[in-house]
Amino acid sequence: MKVAFIGYGGIAKKHSEIIKKINPSAEIFSVKEKLDSDMNNSSAKHIDFKNISKFNLDAIFITNPSSYHAKSIMDNHNLGIPIMVEKPICVNRKQLSQLKQLEKLENPKIYCACNMRFHPMVTFLKRHLKNNYSKINEVNIYCGSYLPCWRKGVDYRENYSAKKSHGGGVNFDLIHEIDYLVYLLGFPSGCKKFQSKVSNLEIDSNDFSHYCFKYDSFFAMVTLNYFRKDKKRYMEIVREDGTIMADFENQKILNSCTNEILFNLNYNGMEKSYELQMEYFFESINRSQFNINGLKEAVEIMKIIL
Repeated sequence: MKVAFIGYGGIAKKHSEIIKKINPSAEIFSVKEKLDSDMNNSSAKHIDFKNISKFNLDAIFITNPSSYHAKSIMDNHNLGIPIMVEKPICVNRKQLSQLKQLEKLENPKIYCACNMRFHPMVTFLKRHLKNNYSKINEVNIYCGSYLPCWRKGVDYRENYSAKKSHGGGVNFDLIHEIDYLVYLLGFPSGCKKFQSKVSNLEIDSNDFSHYCFKYDSFFAMVTLNYFRKDKKRYMEIVREDGTIMADFENQKILNSCTNEILFNLNYNGMEKSYELQMEYFFESINRSQFNINGLKEAVEIMKIIL
């Protein structure tokens, strides 16, 4: 197996480790003009973009800053090599329009990485909601954490998340919450959104986003922020027969009316989600089809975000 990463930062290193775990003999390349300072300590080999088609690659991973994702897709899709692009697939409407043109292709081999769909807790919720027909009256999703603590040893003010021009903003970084909402409950029929910079963080990107999604018989609220120091991440489903609370920080799902624990994890569910996502990606390559979050679905989700 041969794979190449366009951009070799933190998420690329994580994906590389997982690929090596799945296939220890995999060859990993980095497509960059210059090596990262710590590239010499990695397993990736540097190759020139102009020669990428000569390496008989099995997959391309687009893991550069968010503002370059769409361009990297446009530059590489015609190679016919399966692509995994990190979320978000694009950061503005011009890029979205360009990507929509690719939907005309017969079978674009493009998958947008949103690993929360593979989180064991989300998998449980998917199964639970399918087998439980109690009417949903309200859904609340919340994800708040403190941006300066996200990346150890990195000045948050210099990272892409802090810079709107680089595709930064909580609405892009925490797109996972909207993505798994769509995965669990489908696309909403309407949306109202509020996005702003409200805290004292030294950034010019949005640090707060709130969405109100309309479904046939209920509303779903999603709130995201960069400034909460006591990190919280949860999904609350208020139904006629009780309220289901999925607490992603404490890795458990319970009926908050009875305190009955419905699901509990004793391992790192987030790390597992990355592994399961990678397994799905390579299995989908073998099937030549992405049934989850392919190009068309990723574009539809970005219509909501933008």
